[in-house]
Amino acid sequence: MQLHEEMFDDDHDGIAAESVAICTSLLPSDIDKRLDVGELCAEPVWEGWSYDEDTYCGIPAIPDGHRVLTLVWD
Repeated sequence: MQLHEEMFDDDHDGIAAESVAICTSLLPSDIDKRLDVGELCAEPVWEGWSYDEDTYCGIPAIPDGHRVLTLVWD
């Protein structure tokens, strides 16, 4: 899960997330079909993170030949 930016506010209480990071070698269109983003009422996946990668900590290394795709509900 990729946390929503409000989670980084000092006065935020609770957990909020709006997207899922998917590490894959598949194309975004393949992921869209496999997950049926229309049925999920999600936007098509895109390459990259919801927020700047520097915002997160403890991100595992991305294996060679793979990339991060983001599935988001907005």
